[in-house]
Amino acid sequence: TRTRQRRRLARVPLGVDDAFWSHDGRSVLYQTGPNSNLYSVSRQGGKSKLLLRGKAGRYGYAFSPDGRKVAFVDTDGVYVAEANGANPKAIMKMASDKYSANSRKPQWSRDGAKLAILVRETATSAEVAVRLHVYDRVTRDVKTVATIRRSVSDPVWSRDGRWLVMKTVQ
Repeated sequence: TRTRQRRRLARVPLGVDDAFWSHDGRSVLYQTGPNSNLYSVSRQGGKSKLLLRGKAGRYGYAFSPDGRKVAFVDTDGVYVAEANGANPKAIMKMASDKYSANSRKPQWSRDGAKLAILVRETATSAEVAVRLHVYDRVTRDVKTVATIRRSVSDPVWSRDGRWLVMKTVQ
């Protein structure tokens, strides 16, 4: 193994809310600012490029493995759009009240055929349920596949796309 020194890829005055590799590994994508804009910067560093103009309340950008679609969470639901943000389609609506549902970053299966969506739903101030939903990109159906009465996060697909594993908090 080789050790490398840390280096700054870009200047981001407002800090980074989320960062991840592009589908081809050539750049790092990051979300920043009050409007949750999504930027790209070469893995060698340099000037950042605006990829998607966000809006307040939008987060959890997740690109499909082929890089052609992007899923994200907005204040009222989960959306899938073209990679440039065009033609966003709501795949799942969420309520927006004081006990509203909220979701973390959706996770694509390796083949891009499915999208796992964890939604935390608060029925009262004390009760919490997390529902695992799976969106099928071909049929455009969303199915609730599990309801979990504990805190879970970070779903990860198996290589064959048949299974999901998640972190739990006891």
